[in-house]
Amino acid sequence: MIHFIATIGAVTLRLCEILGSIFLFTSQSLILRNRIRYGFHRVILSIYTIGTTSFLFIASIALFTGLILALQGYHTLTRFGAHSLLGNAIAITLVQELAPVLTAIMVIARAGSATTSHLAVMRITEQIQALHVHNISPLLFLVRPTILGFLISLPLLTLFFIAIALLGAYYFAVGILYIPSGVYINGLIQSTSFLDIIYSMSKAFVFAILISSITCYIGYNIHLVIKEKGATAIRIATTKSVVFACITVLVANYILTSILFT
Repeated sequence: MIHFIATIGAVTLRLCEILGSIFLFTSQSLILRNRIRYGFHRVILSIYTIGTTSFLFIASIALFTGLILALQGYHTLTRFGAHSLLGNAIAITLVQELAPVLTAIMVIARAGSATTSHLAVMRITEQIQALHVHNISPLLFLVRPTILGFLISLPLLTLFFIAIALLGAYYFAVGILYIPSGVYINGLIQSTSFLDIIYSMSKAFVFAILISSITCYIGYNIHLVIKEKGATAIRIATTKSVVFACITVLVANYILTSILFT
């Protein structure tokens, strides 16, 4: 029993140490100042890499999410004779929960893993050390634009996800299930307020901070986080960052839901 408690304590202390290191790493990247200006173009490049190239991927997921919600919701509500409330159910489920969470997980899978592997390769091949030699801060040159790219891209992708998913659900509900268009749209309007959109964007913003911090930290500090060397270290680091970021997003979603909707 004592050994079990000691193990839990050690794991908890290690987790607190990692979270503290990530917090300090992110804070330093955002607060650090330097006389050398690296230009806004790196932030634009980061937005393109994270957001623009992920749009079709997110759009396809959003479309089929809307279709599935309409299909499952219709058959479930029909049992209670409440199929006219399909628009209400889809709006509540999609805007408040599914859109920010699914968008975050898809961004982790695509952009988060790429960020970790990119920084890890630069660390292993000593490109980051070369930046130090040239008096260029890697945190300002590499990490800060990536974090800002996530902060801008993820909320916008979440908005696109909501719009495309609602269109997909509308097509299925009205075009295939023959639910009156006015009934479906009225349900959306009744169940969705501007405050719900703000809640969803707030979640996306928090998820963006968490995802960018975790993926950048593990990739940038691969020599400290991973014991292995070479390609094996990159593989382990990428896997660890994706898993850790996904779990963190789900835990954060629960906490934010408890705070925002209580």
